[in-house]
Amino acid sequence: PCIVGKNIRHLFIDPSQSKNWDVDTTHSIHTFITGDNGTGKSTYINGLGHALIFAQTFGIAPAETFLITPFTYIRTYRFIEDDIAQGTSRFYAECERIDSILN
Repeated sequence: PCIVGKNIRHLFIDPSQSKNWDVDTTHSIHTFITGDNGTGKSTYINGLGHALIFAQTFGIAPAETFLITPFTYIRTYRFIEDDIAQGTSRFYAECERIDSILN
């Protein structure tokens, strides 16, 4: 699978208020998005998800250029919960999720 896009923008954010981004997964099998709170991870994932759906469904994407191979399955997670009663921190829950993806 491959996603290559230039100047992708989020559909629901005013273009004057958002920052466009590029993506190229040509040489990767898995992509992990990490960062501090408030750095735009969710916005990036939402925007890229919208672009993928639009490109695959309608043949257009909110980007200067956008190239994908067809996808049959996309596995994403935005909300990973901790479980303090079970002694599972959010970090540990994220590590378990990554292990399940890789396996």
